[in-house]
Amino acid sequence: MVTNRNITYLIILFALMCIPGYSQSDKEPCKYWTAGLSAALTNYDAWEIEPSIAYHPIRYAGVGVGILYTKTMGKPSYSGYTADQSLIWFIASDDLNYVLALRPELRLATPAVYLDKDQELALSLRVSPGLTIPFPANLPHNVEYIPNRVGVNTAVAYDRVTNTGAKACYYQLKTAIALEMDEITLSLGYNFSNFDLYGGSRNIIVEGKRLKPATGIKYMHSVSVGVSYSF
Repeated sequence: MVTNRNITYLIILFALMCIPGYSQSDKEPCKYWTAGLSAALTNYDAWEIEPSIAYHPIRYAGVGVGILYTKTMGKPSYSGYTADQSLIWFIASDDLNYVLALRPELRLATPAVYLDKDQELALSLRVSPGLTIPFPANLPHNVEYIPNRVGVNTAVAYDRVTNTGAKACYYQLKTAIALEMDEITLSLGYNFSNFDLYGGSRNIIVEGKRLKPATGIKYMHSVSVGVSYSF
């Protein structure tokens, strides 16, 4: 089982691996800034795009921030009846899941292992512990009511409901193997988080019915590919 303690031990071990590599690379020029773009598929049946920027005060450690944009591949709909059965309500919003989130993180890397004599191609490992901060944390949704009669599809009433009690932030751990080619780096990664993609809608109640999107998923797992440019 993955626990917070196990994640902490992993980060400490990885940081210790990076220490000897710093003194071995003093002769190489350090590029302080990195701009990147990554894409991922998650176990929520969703895809992600994340542009990011990072600053590296030393070669193998830095801080970064990304803007997450995510969409589900399916569009679950939720509906029900009013107490007197005269109207059918349904959620008009397409997105019960979070769409945007901020991702600050610490970036750690191992010393590179060169693949050629000219030292133009190299492999390294990357670990980035951080946070996922969705905004807004509590999502608003539009509710439409139509008459409970065959052939009538025009809404006769509207309501707007907003979720309450959502978590403000979640932890995450990104890992990747990186292929370095001078300023350009390609990466293939695995990411783990307790980020609840539907956390902004789980406490919404309409006509006494609580929405229950994507139940049974405790942790988010994703596979990512990325490209970055260092300068």
